[in-house]
Amino acid sequence: MSEDPRLARPEPSSARVPAIDVLRGVAIAWVIAFHLSTDVGGFDPLDDYHADITNNLGDLPGLVVAVWSLFLRLGYQGVPLFMMASGFTMTFTAIRSGGVPSIVPFWFRRLRTLLVPYWIGFALTLTAIAILALVRHIDTGAGFAREFTDGTRVGETPYHIDGSLIAAGIGVLPRGWRGEWIFAPSPSLWFVLLFVQFYLAFPFLYRALARFGAWPFLLAALAVTLVAKMPVVLAEQGFGLLFYWWIDNSYLPFNLFTFALGMSLAWLYVHDRDALRSYTTGWFNAVLIMYAGLIIHTVGSVAQGRSGAIGIVATPMIVLGLTMIVLPWVVGASAAATRNPVMSRLAWLGALSYPVLIASDPFRFLIGTLHTLDAPVAVWAAFWVLYLPALLMLALGIDRLSARLGRPRQQAATGN
Repeated sequence: MSEDPRLARPEPSSARVPAIDVLRGVAIAWVIAFHLSTDVGGFDPLDDYHADITNNLGDLPGLVVAVWSLFLRLGYQGVPLFMMASGFTMTFTAIRSGGVPSIVPFWFRRLRTLLVPYWIGFALTLTAIAILALVRHIDTGAGFAREFTDGTRVGETPYHIDGSLIAAGIGVLPRGWRGEWIFAPSPSLWFVLLFVQFYLAFPFLYRALARFGAWPFLLAALAVTLVAKMPVVLAEQGFGLLFYWWIDNSYLPFNLFTFALGMSLAWLYVHDRDALRSYTTGWFNAVLIMYAGLIIHTVGSVAQGRSGAIGIVATPMIVLGLTMIVLPWVVGASAAATRNPVMSRLAWLGALSYPVLIASDPFRFLIGTLHTLDAPVAVWAAFWVLYLPALLMLALGIDRLSARLGRPRQQAATGN
């Protein structure tokens, strides 16, 4: 039997796409900034931030502040951007390797890559929670058990801990069974449940992509995503994704379009890059596609969280808009453009993104204790001075420990 030409190994110029590493660095920085902003000061309803932009159109300084505030408020959207980039990277790697020839070894390798750092992070976060509970116990005189179970906070938000929450965190899969379990320690790593599903489905998704091509594959993924959302919404008279939001976040059919968009883009990037360049290079094309993406993204952001059928299309619009905004950069960026000091550091951060996210969780609980103890300004100042170097040092430690325990070094859990 002759080999399917669509599965033939192409000869891309590099083992990596530096622009994707930069994009992943931006995505993780956006998520971390969102978490910090939420934990330190909280956020107002999203509509207020859009209204502030309209209200400051005649005031340039006010407009800049309003746009920046909206950017921070939308930081949770770094997660779907990260998922899209991960779909790109996994597919690009598979194309260079000639496909996914052996499914079970692929599953074992990928799940080990994902879960070893996850359990390290879980143990690290529980240890931090226990130490902080002890600090509060010593400071306030309240019982240690009470401080551990009921006195823990993420930022200013209470974070009740019990045996079922811990068990859900250890088991990973139970995170998706109940809404209150999705943020089981470590709370930032809820998306690991989703990536377990991506890894299990990837060999079959890749074969479908190779068989049918990028555009039919992407349209089918969009159809599956929308159809999966409809029963949840209609069953609750339009409020389904508001009442059961963790279903939309945790399960593959609801997020298939996000991952498939990255897969399809990688396929086109390798097999039809000239066509991509023809639509995205040149200042006019780049501005046009970025502006169209901004419109689609804004409509999706406004629609997200609202009742009625409009909520069904919100997330696909958000991730499509974000992808269009960054598409000219991904397709047109040269290797030299990603080697300047800023871009090279973002690319380094992107390659270390999973350990960075794991390392950020203990600091979120530390912020909660600083709020609880009404820490003085000097303590907050010390926290901000030490936060970034401490975060990166802890992330590097997690990365090295994961390598010792079986994770291939520098293999990001959601990418290469």
